[in-house]
Amino acid sequence: MSSDNPLPIQIKATRDGFILVPDSKPSFPEIINYMEKRLEESHDFFYHSEMILDLRACPMQTDQILDLRRLLAERAGVKLVEVKMQE
Repeated sequence: MSSDNPLPIQIKATRDGFILVPDSKPSFPEIINYMEKRLEESHDFFYHSEMILDLRACPMQTDQILDLRRLLAERAGVKLVEVKMQE
């Protein structure tokens, strides 16, 4: 994607798992669609990993966080271990 059209959500690897950092521009359905594709393409890579959702740049509603958590768990057995909302 070009710089005019950033990724809906960045996935950053750490030694303990992954950090998900949503961009503030895309809609929530765009974020979900992107994650569905990434989890399908890289199922074995993400399988049973732990992730942190960093919402400091892009706040989400509680139901959206729960929807994303459910998607991660159902599609790849991913455990959402933390949601960062402030420094």
